[in-house]
Amino acid sequence: MFNLIRRASCSKYQVVKLSNWQKLGFRFNSNKLFSTNIEPKYSITNRIAVVNLNTRNNKVNVINKAMINHFDQIIDEITNDSNVDGVLFISTKKDSFIAGADVNMITDCGTVKDATALAKEGQRIMAKIESSTKPIVAAISGTCLGGGFEFALSCHYRIATDTPSTVFGFPEILLGLLPGSGGTQRSIQLAPLTDAIDLMMTGRRINAKKAKKLGLVNQVVSKLGPGVNYDSSKETMAYLRQIGLEKVEELVKNKDKKIPKRKPSWFEYILDGAIKYDYVRNLMLDRIRKQVLKKTNGLYPAPLKIIEVIKETIQKGAGNCYDFEAEKFGELVVTNESKSLISLFNGQTICKKNKFTIDEKLSPEIGILGGGLMGSGIAYVSMNKGMNVTLKDVNTPALHRASKNISKLVNGLVKRRKISKFEGEKFQSRLNLTTNYRDFSKTKFIIEAVFEDLKLKHAVIQDLEKVVGTDTIIATNTSALPISEISKASKRPENIIGMHYFSPVDKMQLVEIISTSKTSDRAKALTNKLALNQGKIVINVRDAPGFFTTRALIPNVIELTNMALEGMSFNRIEKLTKKLGLPIGGLTLIDEVGIDVIHHIVPNVSKNFQLRMSDSQNCINVLRDMEKSNLLGRKSGKGYFVYSKDKSSARQECTETKDIIKKYSHPNPNSLLNLSETDMFNVGMKRIMFRLVNECVACLEENIISSPVEGDIGAVFGIGFPPFHGGPFRYVDVYGAKKLVDEMNQIADKYGSVFLPNQLLVDYANQNKKFYQ
Repeated sequence: MFNLIRRASCSKYQVVKLSNWQKLGFRFNSNKLFSTNIEPKYSITNRIAVVNLNTRNNKVNVINKAMINHFDQIIDEITNDSNVDGVLFISTKKDSFIAGADVNMITDCGTVKDATALAKEGQRIMAKIESSTKPIVAAISGTCLGGGFEFALSCHYRIATDTPSTVFGFPEILLGLLPGSGGTQRSIQLAPLTDAIDLMMTGRRINAKKAKKLGLVNQVVSKLGPGVNYDSSKETMAYLRQIGLEKVEELVKNKDKKIPKRKPSWFEYILDGAIKYDYVRNLMLDRIRKQVLKKTNGLYPAPLKIIEVIKETIQKGAGNCYDFEAEKFGELVVTNESKSLISLFNGQTICKKNKFTIDEKLSPEIGILGGGLMGSGIAYVSMNKGMNVTLKDVNTPALHRASKNISKLVNGLVKRRKISKFEGEKFQSRLNLTTNYRDFSKTKFIIEAVFEDLKLKHAVIQDLEKVVGTDTIIATNTSALPISEISKASKRPENIIGMHYFSPVDKMQLVEIISTSKTSDRAKALTNKLALNQGKIVINVRDAPGFFTTRALIPNVIELTNMALEGMSFNRIEKLTKKLGLPIGGLTLIDEVGIDVIHHIVPNVSKNFQLRMSDSQNCINVLRDMEKSNLLGRKSGKGYFVYSKDKSSARQECTETKDIIKKYSHPNPNSLLNLSETDMFNVGMKRIMFRLVNECVACLEENIISSPVEGDIGAVFGIGFPPFHGGPFRYVDVYGAKKLVDEMNQIADKYGSVFLPNQLLVDYANQNKKFYQ
């Protein structure tokens, strides 16, 4: 999960949590996955050069070194071609204008000098387009992000289709970078300053109409075709091409006339005048900087570099700081934070592919058993991708609640203008509600999402198998119950598989798929296909207590409780975990999950891993007493903290929970309270991070996960491991396995054997190995 900057008002910025950074649509691509066989050729129509953008054999167009060279040659050819008066750039792909730049161009840069040179080369191409004496129009349909957006901004005129796939943005910050091919300069020249800053700081996407409103697009073309079921993409693209040609002809005829720009608002006039004064400029940027530092603890350097570029640009004028932009881009490329975020991005790309091959098509209809928050959330994400859903619950009131949950999410899309009201009604027509198992008789894939009780899950599986076909796959949604135990109730255990969704399902992209030794390859392949069709990132794990994500989290729950038992205040523990870069405080996370849920999981998981969780009993005692006292966390209003509807008041520590902690507290001469503030953070950080990392590596050692990639993706997207570290395995590589093992042994001498490194870590330390080569 990310903490990134977002504009709160015209002059105020705040940090918001984004649970899914890929949701923002970052589409940089790797040569390892995409061909470099590109085809930006041009033909001449009525003295207009039409350049078709087409990275062949790829779903999206990407900027790589070969494409840069082609652009360089084509612009020269067109400039010198006496038969050409103007240029139209258009993609052959309806859903991709240019989705971004090739990540490998960045990772290949070994030094600041290399990275700065890369940025300057991009700037040179964009400047060549911008300075062309022949009018250049970009006709945009589909993703226009990162380097693709910078390319479009360098064109003289931009036309965009009003389709859901047409989006604009600067996602570079999500890789710990900033726009390096002139994007910082041109966006500030065209859009209101505050909006330009917002786009750079958040990485968020905007649609064509919003881009036009901000002055980043000149003209919007409506989608053609009757009804929502009709694929009008061919007509729309043909229309876009025709409009583009007409606009180029018009610009050629009116070559001496300036292209009209967006008229600034009265506020912009005031702001532009005010920021010329050092005091006002510094006040505004210092305020943004303080917000960044407050929420990120300075752990992400990219937002701070963007502020530096903005400050320099305001002082010297937009368009005069290209070299400064390139230098800051170069400095960011070589940071560990950027390398880790790029590693994480590449890992996500891998986890968006089905590792199992199967020719069988997935049925367009699925069944869901249980309409609670998880079941209705799963139904929503399935319907959102065009699937028909039959949802069963025990009675009509339960179904009504499920339908209401789904309607709320759909209405949110309509309210935010992501879909029309008519499309919202069509969306909800995909839902069929029932209280009868017989309505699943023809369903080939069913997701069971009832309460996490083994007897209940046994009962519903037996009821399902009475009515479904012998080839129907039953996926059970659970965060900790062993799938092998759940499948004991089944006559066909080869069809039983685990799907661990994360709450809220509509926002959390990860799905953990759990297989037993009896799960068939068919079930694995179709389950992966379903999760990917739902738009999820997938990790596949072997069935074991806690699977991967839940198991990795338990040592942290124990350790945070240990710190409280040593006398640390809840607020101090929160401060410590936030300084680590966790999206929310550790104790807040426990409150959000629910004390009753955590109490159910900790003993069941810890008893199986006593070597590293032998100190769990006091934690279990605390959780048990909290549950008995109805201190369940946010759901009951009290947990470690008191939750009130009045959000303006400071959150208080729960006195009842503090009394329970005192009951089991134990003096520790090595308590963090006996250390200086600096040492408290350093030692506290190690106690939390080392236990989490140790458990993750143990999961790899035991083949619970099959690769460091899946471990890093699972930890970051499942339990909130700080993204700037790139995941626990990337963390080990950067920290150094030998240094980590030595320090874990030192911590173990003071705080117990639970900190002793597992054998795989020791082996990597002795052999000076890394998880990523």
